[in-house]
Amino acid sequence: MTQHVRERKLAGKNAWSPTFDKFFRKLEAYGIFVGMPAFWRTPNEKLHYEVMRVNLFLQHYPECEIYEPVLTFFQF
Repeated sequence: MTQHVRERKLAGKNAWSPTFDKFFRKLEAYGIFVGMPAFWRTPNEKLHYEVMRVNLFLQHYPECEIYEPVLTFFQF
């Protein structure tokens, strides 16, 4: 997905494709936010992911409850 967004941004396209929108909404349902650099200055920039809604994330992944203290705003 990073490659898909990178190609669109480097080509000067501001609108997201339906593929990215579907991907974004799917992760949002799990409490994960997809972020991107404001400006794609180099071809090496990547999307980043952040757990924004810990309770929602833990509903889907209860095995991660032991990591709850560090999940708030956890980025990967």
